[in-house]
Amino acid sequence: VTVGGQPRGTLGPGDYFVIVEAYAETDFTVQVGFAPPTAAPPGDDCSSAIDVSSGGAFSGTLSGMLDDYAPACGYFYRDVVHGLTLSSASDVSLRATGGLGDWMLLSVWDTCGDATTDRVCVSGSPASTTVRSLPAGSYTVIVEGTNPSPFTLDVEIAPPLPLTPVAGNDACAGARSVPASGGYFTGTTVGATQSSDGTCGRGAAGAPDVIFQLDLAARSRVSLDLAGSSYDTVLYVRNSPCDTGLEVAGSCNDDFGGTLQSRTDITLNAGTYFVYVDGYDTTSAGTYFLGVTVGPP
Repeated sequence: VTVGGQPRGTLGPGDYFVIVEAYAETDFTVQVGFAPPTAAPPGDDCSSAIDVSSGGAFSGTLSGMLDDYAPACGYFYRDVVHGLTLSSASDVSLRATGGLGDWMLLSVWDTCGDATTDRVCVSGSPASTTVRSLPAGSYTVIVEGTNPSPFTLDVEIAPPLPLTPVAGNDACAGARSVPASGGYFTGTTVGATQSSDGTCGRGAAGAPDVIFQLDLAARSRVSLDLAGSSYDTVLYVRNSPCDTGLEVAGSCNDDFGGTLQSRTDITLNAGTYFVYVDGYDTTSAGTYFLGVTVGPP
């Protein structure tokens, strides 16, 4: 069906309504055309999901797509469907970047077409998430965006990182070192003192914090997330030295993807940096889970 010379997709049997709006009262003409149904483009729905099981960077477009599905944190935007099959449990990192800097959405479903199986749903510019220890099986990755424009979906699949308990990193002198390959850490900020404040959230909030040290031998993309933490977190990165170094521009994040937990995705030059796991205010403390992924820029 075409309306006003613009394609509006294939419609099944049924009754439909065409609504015409204008800024003021005026005469108008509605042109409606009919043609045999066309095949849906790859990724338009579950039956034509684009396979991303190999991992890597996948280029796509929202142009010509329809809004078929409604993720938990989604909007009424057109979407592209991807299929992901894992032969073993894996950490899966996803990032959807709009070609025009668009606001994007990422959602992972256990069963395509069944919104009740929505496992994770995040949005941002870009939208990114890491699903830890995702069991072997088949999944659906849905990408939505505010504009019918090109986008890139980056998919990284890796063996699950072991969860490492951490204690004693309340101050700069005890900052926990992160391996060059990244890691997955857990601990608590309960009973910790306040060493610093980030520029996001409530700013000088005075929440207790803990510190990690990250040494990079080369320019790298670093993804940090506090998904699964038990409190309202704030996350940011400081340059060396730990106690007086400036905050890395763009590294501070309060809430991400509709949750109270934080995530930041930044590219850093070679050097030493300090990652602060902080809270929104003085009442914000609890168990944290910090994922650190380090890769090429």
